[in-house]
Amino acid sequence: MAAEMGLLMVRVTAAVEELPSVGRCHIGRYGDGGAHAHPFFFGRPARMAQLRGSCLLDWEENLPEVPEVLAEQVVTAVQR
Repeated sequence: MAAEMGLLMVRVTAAVEELPSVGRCHIGRYGDGGAHAHPFFFGRPARMAQLRGSCLLDWEENLPEVPEVLAEQVVTAVQR
């Protein structure tokens, strides 16, 4: 099952990185110490080198508001 999970994570990461506004996909795994995991996939904004190496909390505080047109492009890309 771990091997299958790895393949799924690679595929989801590739899909996230195909979005027009994403530079890289970061994966976070959070759990409470139990026997299950909670993986999260975060798309780091493209063309914002100053956020490279930082965590999601930095992104939220420093990112400009997403223009409606860009948000619609992402939704369209995800729905494909």
